[in-house]
Amino acid sequence: MFAEPVFYALGVSTAVYTAYKFLSFIRIYLRSSDLPRYLRPDGSAWALVTGASDGIGASIAAELCTRGFNIVLHGRNPTKLSAVRDRLLKANPTRQVSFAIADASLPDADIQAVVDAVKDKNLTVLVNNVGGIPMTTKIVGLASDTADRVDALLNLNVRFPVQLTRALLPQLQTNKPALIINLSSVTSEVGMPWGSVYSGSKAFNAAWNLSLGMELGAENRDVEVMGLNTGPVNTGGNPGEVSLMTPEADAFAKAALNMVGCGREVVAPWWPHAAGEWLMKSMPKGMRHGILVKEMRKWDVAYRERVRKGE
Repeated sequence: MFAEPVFYALGVSTAVYTAYKFLSFIRIYLRSSDLPRYLRPDGSAWALVTGASDGIGASIAAELCTRGFNIVLHGRNPTKLSAVRDRLLKANPTRQVSFAIADASLPDADIQAVVDAVKDKNLTVLVNNVGGIPMTTKIVGLASDTADRVDALLNLNVRFPVQLTRALLPQLQTNKPALIINLSSVTSEVGMPWGSVYSGSKAFNAAWNLSLGMELGAENRDVEVMGLNTGPVNTGGNPGEVSLMTPEADAFAKAALNMVGCGREVVAPWWPHAAGEWLMKSMPKGMRHGILVKEMRKWDVAYRERVRKGE
């Protein structure tokens, strides 16, 4: 007799908790973005987007420009950056767009050149997008990798965004309210065989993002710090068939900026990625590892096929 009300209460509590978690999940994808908070009435707000010569970075820059920001593009290829700048200005003739050159994979990347490009601007948004591991390259295990390639990945994914953010924080704090967006990856949560340096660097991004947000919050700096966990996105560096799980970069950029102010420290802006991450983390280890290994081997097969075709 006593057990029945106990089990009933447990059942109700579980149902309420599950409903709460589900509604919380849905809410962040239906709410309005707080991005306009970082605009200025006179149209003087600027956003810096790193790794903006193509892919997700170029799409985020375009979406920010459409939503009212002037843009500083960062990359290492001036020809590509010029093309992105021209495209943004054609679509948004009342905005201003410039760019800064620095190779983020180098240990002596010219961070000062990027800082100088924004020093006289009302910078209110920094998007640390630069990073990644090209899906068009050969996959290798850590023991077979080269020291130079490992260092380049760490420079690209860790050193450059941290040092750039450190250099720009005083300016962002002066121009408050301000926003820092750091792109991470779902691989920081589930791992990536034959990509341990990349997934490890993205785990650093997630922890750094969390810690920096707490630090600035404790100091009342009025600088929002938000991490984005990305999954597969169709770009030049990750070519593939567009699907529910692999959106176009433009669609992903819109979803990413819609997350601003959602209250999450790290969030997967594309809801199928969030659902996939939850599912992967809920699986038994053996099943999860098997799926990830299979996906990476498919990557290797695709790479070999491109080599065979001379692409």
